[in-house]
Amino acid sequence: MAPCRYLIAPVMLLEVENLSFRHPGGGGVGPLGFTLAPAEACLLLGPSGSGKSTLLQLVAGLLTPETGTILLDGEPMHALGPAARDDLRRRTTAIVFQSLRLVSAISVHANLALARRLAGLPPDPGRIARLLERLGLAPLAGRLPRALSQGEAQRAALARALVTEPRLLLADEPTSALDDAQATAAATLLLDAAREAGAALLVVTHDARLKPLFGRALVLGADGRLAEDAAT
Repeated sequence: MAPCRYLIAPVMLLEVENLSFRHPGGGGVGPLGFTLAPAEACLLLGPSGSGKSTLLQLVAGLLTPETGTILLDGEPMHALGPAARDDLRRRTTAIVFQSLRLVSAISVHANLALARRLAGLPPDPGRIARLLERLGLAPLAGRLPRALSQGEAQRAALARALVTEPRLLLADEPTSALDDAQATAAATLLLDAAREAGAALLVVTHDARLKPLFGRALVLGADGRLAEDAAT
């Protein structure tokens, strides 16, 4: 008699189903759905105005969907109140915004220490030092953000995101203002850093140059709907 075999579905970190949102002035996303496994890297491509940033803000709990569900680490992000949603994001998610959003009045090291404090994590100077070293920022730890080059500031913003030990790392147009070599370097850094941290990575962008670097890509059309990119 053949032994019984049980198929166990993979546990997903992020599950989005039938999600839709419309801005009052027009534009939005959905209905759409997708999943993201722990430590998986996914590229979300779409033209300007297709709703990529809106989708990222929905996943992060910065916007509330009109329909559909968002399960983050098994918790219903879509159904939580503002305080509970903020707490879930704080515990699970880090965002690298296009504008980087470093605190200009304090050093790179202090930006990372502040990020840990705001995430409710204990001080850990050793972790901060190791992260800065890994990203090539150790000599710049005492500098203010305005003294950094664009590439250095991007690495500092990534370090600030990773220092909170996220399970989900979101990046919004991280290469839009970079030339080919810089774009490849920035995307590779995101992928490597997320892999080392064991974090799932979702990058939203219109930059098709990044497709060869990712094992999976989703395409968001002008109608706000998703399709898996078969060419990846």
